[in-house]
Amino acid sequence: MPKIRESESETLEFKRQWTDKALEDLAAFANTDGGTLLIGIREDGEIVGTQSDDKELQRIANLIASHLGITPSSCGHH
Repeated sequence: MPKIRESESETLEFKRQWTDKALEDLAAFANTDGGTLLIGIREDGEIVGTQSDDKELQRIANLIASHLGITPSSCGHH
């Protein structure tokens, strides 16, 4: 499988799938200099992908907005 060239850092986080823990990471980004959360990427940077339809992506965007008061710049890539 292909890998992301960059490593996780204070401004880049990888998640294999969406979990509520991702909200905590996004809150940390929002309270600092910002950051990027990539779903479908293992911690070692391997791209594994994820199964998400438009309804699921909208649900995640709504969770982020309602819990953190922020709007994701992108929620999904087809």
